[in-house]
Amino acid sequence: MSEPTAKTRFFFGQDSVKESPWTVQVPHSYGLKVTHSTLNKTVLPDEFLWTWLLTLLIRHPALVFPSHYCTFIDNDTVEAVKREEPQLTLAMTLH
Repeated sequence: MSEPTAKTRFFFGQDSVKESPWTVQVPHSYGLKVTHSTLNKTVLPDEFLWTWLLTLLIRHPALVFPSHYCTFIDNDTVEAVKREEPQLTLAMTLH
């Protein structure tokens, strides 16, 4: 759901992307004007996100990274995970 150009800017710097942010088309029932607020770093427009009913799952931050790393290891080998270090670095942020 993260907007690809926002991820690239975060990881490689503000000047790393020249293309416009990506967005998905939503039905007109969400409004004729599609907007993205400054903090909305998803491909989904604000009007669509405002219709969601959120559920908050609280997990201790110290447990998130080891668990995520173990998932990477379970899905592949340690050597393969090391080769994918940029992807791992991006996944291991709370951004």
